[in-house]
Amino acid sequence: MTTHPLFPTQEIGSLAKPRWQLLGQRNEPLDSAAKAEFLQWDEATRFASEIPGARDALLGGRPREVDPERVRDLGALFALRFFESLGLDRVYDGEARRI
Repeated sequence: MTTHPLFPTQEIGSLAKPRWQLLGQRNEPLDSAAKAEFLQWDEATRFASEIPGARDALLGGRPREVDPERVRDLGALFALRFFESLGLDRVYDGEARRI
């Protein structure tokens, strides 16, 4: 038998899209601030290891090699790992695919 928390925790609403996601979706190279943000959050949540080709192309200055949908996938993985790291009971993609 599984137990459910009396008051399950969850995030309500959308997450702001990170700069690296916005630039990547537009096939623009990541600037230093976007790269730093990407690396900081990847170190904390390990979201980008699940799509290594997209990660390597974005960080390597080759955004045109990544389909915008794959960038949105990275954004969704980031949101899921972020919410999991906070210990929320219910997680979702933060509307990363919303345009």
